[in-house]
Amino acid sequence: MITIIVPFYNTEKYLEECLASIRGQTFSNYECLMIDDGSTDSSRKIAKKYLDDSRFKLLGDKHIGFPLSKNLGLDNARGDYILFVDSDDYIESNCLEILYNNLIETNSDISIARYTQNMNQKNIDNYFKVETYKDRDSIMSKLLSNTFLWNKLYKRYIFDDMRFEDVEALSDTMLNYLLFEKAHKTCYINIITYRHRVHDENMTYRVRNFSSTYWEHRLNVYITMCSYILKNYPNLNRRIKMLFNCELCFIKPHLNELIFNEYNNSEIVKSLLN
Repeated sequence: MITIIVPFYNTEKYLEECLASIRGQTFSNYECLMIDDGSTDSSRKIAKKYLDDSRFKLLGDKHIGFPLSKNLGLDNARGDYILFVDSDDYIESNCLEILYNNLIETNSDISIARYTQNMNQKNIDNYFKVETYKDRDSIMSKLLSNTFLWNKLYKRYIFDDMRFEDVEALSDTMLNYLLFEKAHKTCYINIITYRHRVHDENMTYRVRNFSSTYWEHRLNVYITMCSYILKNYPNLNRRIKMLFNCELCFIKPHLNELIFNEYNNSEIVKSLLN
C-alpha cells in the first residue's frame, strides 16, 4: 500500500482539485493522510468531505508548520511506500500506477517522474524511457537537478530514523539529500505525473517575501549540502560548483551586502566557487 501525505494550511482555493486527483487514481491500494496544519479558512471542511472514502484520513488541527505536519504523516503511515503531495498541486490519474510500477520493476528505493508548472499542459510524450541509477555518483547527480520531495515515490524504510527538521524553509531539500544518499537504486521516467502550482499564496512565496531570515537560512543550507557532496563525491565537483554558483547569484540580491561579503570571503564558500 502507498501512503499519500497531504499537509494543508489555508489552501481552500486548490485543496478540492488536489484531493479529487488523488481519489481519481487508477491505482487504488493507497491511504491518503490529510494533515491540517491549523487552517482558519474552509480547508478543513473540504477535507472532511473525503472522509466518506475509508482510504482518506484527517489528522492534525494545530498550526505546527509543514515540517512537523509531514512528520505527523510519516508517524501515522501504514503503507510500504510514501508519496508527498502539496495541497495546492494535483497529480495525474496514473501518477501512483506509473511511480509504483517503475519502482517495483526496477527494484528501486525511489521512483521519480517528470513534473510541470503548467497546469494545463497536455502530456503528449509518446516515448517513455525508464532510466535507473545505482552507483552513488549517478544517484546523487540525479538529485542535484531534482531536489523536490513531491514528484517521487519512496520505499518507506528509507525514512527509518529520518524526519524533517523544524525549520522555516528548505526542510524538504535538506532531508532529500539524506534520503538519496541512503538509496541503493533510483529510477526515473520522462512522463509528467505531477502538476506543481506556483502562485503568490503558496508557502515558499510567503517565506521568501516575508521572512527576514529566509535568504541567509537558504544560503547556509546550500553551503552545508554542497560542501558535503563536494567532499564525499569528488566526481560531482563540476556539477556541485555550478549548482552553488547559481544559488549564490539567486540569493545575493536578497542579502545585506555586509552579510553577503562575510559569507563570500569565507574559506568554505571560496572552495565552492573555485
